[in-house]
Amino acid sequence: MEYRNFTIRQEDANGLKLSGYAAKYNSPSLPMRNAAGAEFIEEIAYGAFDRSLETPDVSFLWQHDAKMPLASTLSGTLNLRNEKDGLYFEANLPDTQLARDAVTLVRAGVVRQMSFGFFVRECDETTPGKRILQDCDLREISLVERAAYPAAGATARSLSLATKQRYQTLLRLRRAPK
Repeated sequence: MEYRNFTIRQEDANGLKLSGYAAKYNSPSLPMRNAAGAEFIEEIAYGAFDRSLETPDVSFLWQHDAKMPLASTLSGTLNLRNEKDGLYFEANLPDTQLARDAVTLVRAGVVRQMSFGFFVRECDETTPGKRILQDCDLREISLVERAAYPAAGATARSLSLATKQRYQTLLRLRRAPK
C-alpha cells in the first residue's frame, strides 16, 4: 500500500467535523523513490479514484493506523467526492477522545495535512522521473503531520474564527472611505 498527503480544515461549531482535500489532482509531489531506488515525481490524474467512489469502502484514520478510526464511508460518517481540484472529503467524527484530540491538534496547527493509502491499478511512467496515477484503489485517508505534496496545507476553522473573520471584514468595510 502507498500513502500520500494533503489538506484539512475544521469547520463545525462543535468541533467534530473535518473537511478538505484528501488528494489534489495534477499537483506534483516531493521527490520520491520507487522500489528500485529511482527518484521520481508523482501526480494524480483527475478521476484516479472514480472506481473507488462507485462502491466506496474507505476509512478515515489517524496517522494510517487501522486501530485508530475516525470515520468511514460504510458508516455514513465519511463522504468523498471528486471536485475539479481534487478528492474532497467531509467527515462527521463521533464524540470520542480520539476525535476530540484529533480536532484539537488540527485547530492548534500541529496536524495540518491529509494523506491517503491506495493500491495502484494503472499509472503512466512513460516520462522518465515522473509517474502519473491514473486509476487507484483507495483504501483509507488519514490525518497526518507531514505531507508528500508541497501543495498540501491545512487550516483549522471554528465558529469563533469564522465569526472573527466576518467581524474584521465588517470593520474594514466601515473604515473604507465613502
